[in-house]
Amino acid sequence: MKRANLRWLALAAKRFAAWMFEELKHVFVEPKPNLPEDEIPIDKSGRPDMSFYTEPLQHYIDLYGSFLDSSRTSREQQRLAWKQRVHATWGLLAKGQEALPFLLILVQNANPAAREDASFLLGELKSDSAISEHLLAHLGNEKDLVVLSAMIDALGKLRYRPAIPALARLILDPEIDLDTRWNAAFSLGAIAGQDFSGPDKLQKAESWIAANKR
Repeated sequence: MKRANLRWLALAAKRFAAWMFEELKHVFVEPKPNLPEDEIPIDKSGRPDMSFYTEPLQHYIDLYGSFLDSSRTSREQQRLAWKQRVHATWGLLAKGQEALPFLLILVQNANPAAREDASFLLGELKSDSAISEHLLAHLGNEKDLVVLSAMIDALGKLRYRPAIPALARLILDPEIDLDTRWNAAFSLGAIAGQDFSGPDKLQKAESWIAANKR
């Protein structure tokens, strides 16, 4: 083997070793960012014990703001941002109705993750019809499919009957993403008290819509 090739192999091996050292350093050497909420016990399904989220509402609002403001340029920042998002979301849920004013602002945020989380929480909190109406108004303008599905799920949980026409339009539109149409059928079933389960879910939902046109 020529000396030039040997030098190239030695250089490649050196670069590979340096790369491996940096990768392993992230795993074994560098400290992982922690939050006090990391100590909250979780059950087998991964749900935390909500009774431990006892900080004032503003703490969880600030925690969510830290997630939104995070640059997430390194793995550590990404891990920390994820923890901030998760714990803030659980904390806001634990605050219940007190968190509603913040959630009504969050559902309009430019960040799709914020709109998704706000929609999920609004569905979980099951507040009055004014909140459902607010969510329905945003449904018509939402372009992000993940957020759209979160809004659809929330309206189903809220059993908000005025959402039926909007859900029907999604179900009947062949141009809409199939998963989104399935989610809309599930929520329509929840609102209408119908069982649309099975591989023919869309057909069942479409039949119900046709039979209940006004």
